[in-house]
Order: sequence, then C-alpha cells, then structure tokens
Amino acid sequence: MEYNATAILGCDFQQMTEEETDALLDRYTGNCPAIGSGITGATELVITIDSDSLDRATQKARSMFIGLELVGMEVIETVVWDLRTSILESSKELLLA
Repeated sequence: MEYNATAILGCDFQQMTEEETDALLDRYTGNCPAIGSGITGATELVITIDSDSLDRATQKARSMFIGLELVGMEVIETVVWDLRTSILESSKELLLA
C-alpha cells in the first residue's frame, strides 16, 4: 500500500532558496517528492512511501526525515490524500466562482 508522508518544516517556504528546495527534492528522489507552502506558510515536503501498514509507514517516514527541522508530520494513505486534495481543489473553485 502507498502512503503520503508530509514533513512540516520550521521554515517559511517563501524564504527558501532554489538550491535549498532542489536539495530536498534530490534527497527524496524515488519517493515522488513535492515541496511547497502549506496553509500556515510553513514549508511542507511530501513523499510517497510503500509499506504494509500505517505504523511501518510512519516509522519509515520518521527515519527518512531525520535531520530536518520538523514541527510536525502526517502520514496517511495515498488514496485518502488524493481524495482530500480533490475536495480542497473543488472547494477553491467554488469559492472563486
């Protein structure tokens, strides 16, 4: 099963340099990394992890995020992630209409 692990970093995404974001993306190549600004403005790094359980996916994410300045972390099934993202995008479209 696939899980998405989000590392919420203790830095403002807008303050990061291109070199810093590229270094993070390169570090997680192979895990479909994405990086951007979260709802609070904090930097959110999302990776995909294959695992047979949520507990193991969480353990793997914690070990992969060692060395990052974490203020939070979330691990959820990719199916749930995709559903939530779809709902949020639909809500934005309704608000902007």
